[in-house]
Amino acid sequence: MKKKILFVSDSLRTGGIQKSLIDLLNKFNYEKYDVFLFLFNDNNINSVNKNVKIIKSNTIFRIIGMTSKEAKTKGIFIYFIRLVLSILCKVFSSQVIYSIIYLFINFEDKYDLAISYSNNVNNHSLYYGYNKLVLDKIKANSKISWVHIDYVNKQEKKWELKEFNKFNKIVLVSNNCKINFDKVYPSLKDKTVVVYNYLDKNSILKKSTEFIPNIDKENSILSIGRLEKNKNFEMQLRIAKKLTQSNLNFKWYIIGEGNNKDKLLELSKLYGIEDNVVFLGSKNNVYPYIKNSKILISTSLSESFGLTIAEAQILNTPVIALNYPSLNEIIDDNGIICNSELEIYNNILNLFNNEKEYSLLKEKTVYKIKDETIDKQLESILKGI
Repeated sequence: MKKKILFVSDSLRTGGIQKSLIDLLNKFNYEKYDVFLFLFNDNNINSVNKNVKIIKSNTIFRIIGMTSKEAKTKGIFIYFIRLVLSILCKVFSSQVIYSIIYLFINFEDKYDLAISYSNNVNNHSLYYGYNKLVLDKIKANSKISWVHIDYVNKQEKKWELKEFNKFNKIVLVSNNCKINFDKVYPSLKDKTVVVYNYLDKNSILKKSTEFIPNIDKENSILSIGRLEKNKNFEMQLRIAKKLTQSNLNFKWYIIGEGNNKDKLLELSKLYGIEDNVVFLGSKNNVYPYIKNSKILISTSLSESFGLTIAEAQILNTPVIALNYPSLNEIIDDNGIICNSELEIYNNILNLFNNEKEYSLLKEKTVYKIKDETIDKQLESILKGI
């Protein structure tokens, strides 16, 4: 008899967690497991593996699963409800508000394993409730929280420790993430395990040829990510300013949307780099841009894994990245790790001006984590259910 596994997540809008979930679901053995998926906001489910059984959401979940921008497109009533819920979470805590919401929610089926696949932002945010739903409302023999953030420089939170304590296992997506999580919550160390993110290499390669983007391929620098503080795009604009002052012929393309966009656009004008830096907004398919760029730059202050970097390696696009703890699990001689803004600037200049060194790095640019490694990691958490 097949084992029943339920995944709970926020949505399938563009993002690293969503990509990793889609790729994970494509790797499951559906002869052995019945897999179910519940999304708070169940729009855009066309990319989900056809073997997955979708559990239909309802209006309240769809609203709390929307971004503020998405809610605005649904009309003033939906936007108002989301706004009120968001304010209530800030005032009374997310735990309190979700406890009330969940009084009116019931899931009848029972599962062998239930997995909370999205992260709580904090206890005063509407981006919350995935762990709580799995713990309080889902009937399952075993429960897992799948953590996609790095706990470096984080501190213990009593409400979070209490929540994590109720799970049978906690999955981290890199060895360094496990190390940092265990430092914050040492009492949970025996529950934490590592499962790397799958990447569907064939799909990435295929999608990278769907179109040829209108970019300056020979002189292009590319960055991808949410326009937010952790992605550190301000550093990229400062580097772009220095490159412009050095009279380098380049175009720096930035793919992504976020709260910092207006600030970044203002900085671009202030630095006088509008002709060199192009904000492309969000793209449904970023792979042709990665494939056709000279180099990819990451300046993230922290990442749990580095999905975009791994995708660039699959597409043989050289990477220069600012150092963070888990980066050395995907980059050794197949990319360049920098410890400062100046190092990134110097390495960009070097790769643009030294064709021999660029060609040598491009030859070494490959993705080194094997699916077989992840298969073993995944099977280690599934064999006990």
